[in-house]
Amino acid sequence: MTNAIQSRLLRAVAVLLALLGVCGSAVSAAEEPVPESVVTEPFEADQETDRWRYFRLTLSSGIDFSTGDFDTGTNTDVYYAPTSLKVEWDPFFIKVMLPYVVVDGDAVLIDGQPEGGPGLSGTRDGIGDVVLSAGYLYLPSSAYLPVVEFSGKVKFGTADEDKGLGTGEEDYTLQLDVSKRFGWFTPFGGVGYKFLGDPPGLDFNDKIFASGGFSARLGDRVSVGVVYDWAQSAVEGRSDIQEISPFASFRFGKRLSIDPYGLVGLSSSSPDWGMGVQFRVFWDND
Repeated sequence: MTNAIQSRLLRAVAVLLALLGVCGSAVSAAEEPVPESVVTEPFEADQETDRWRYFRLTLSSGIDFSTGDFDTGTNTDVYYAPTSLKVEWDPFFIKVMLPYVVVDGDAVLIDGQPEGGPGLSGTRDGIGDVVLSAGYLYLPSSAYLPVVEFSGKVKFGTADEDKGLGTGEEDYTLQLDVSKRFGWFTPFGGVGYKFLGDPPGLDFNDKIFASGGFSARLGDRVSVGVVYDWAQSAVEGRSDIQEISPFASFRFGKRLSIDPYGLVGLSSSSPDWGMGVQFRVFWDND
């Protein structure tokens, strides 16, 4: 590992720890519309044995639509259809996600976020960036402590940069998620730091991101909530990204969850609005 990479890594960890000291109970939704552990509750204590579920396999797919001018002066529509496979085994998890992307307009995707892209227009589509993530989930024995998840992600530059579907470079993310259930009410929040790869001739900013919100259970099979996301822009001079997303989750038996959500942008770098839905199918040893 070079000194430059070591310096960036240490700087990111220092910033992450500083933010955690300020934010306390923060959790990031990052590339998910809402933290998955809040919506699907992937690990639950067994009331009889007081043990966690040892294994769960989750297959998910969905469609996401967003639209806005993204500081380009003309509207761009983005369709994002991710498919992912997640394996959880007490207390670790690993997940791989493969999206299909359609971009209709002048913007290009940088870190999955549309940005102004002169010279590109019309409709382009193709495979997006593959994301591999892994992490550790801490479930406390005390009822007074929160659930804590620490994870890392690698985004591989598999999207076609000539079509403006990605940068063609790898990105790396450190993330910490925290949530605490109080009966039917679960607040959550988090922070993270992302190292962005620079294509030839471009210099993107590494970025801090954070989010927070809550989920409320309306019954055994229905929950609703809202999440606020903030992230620094990868492009110098652009406004920070700010979005708010209401969401819901509907459980059908033990094996299926349908999770619709909406999105409202709060800055010029964010979409004007968006919406989407995710479908999740579970297999576990329960």
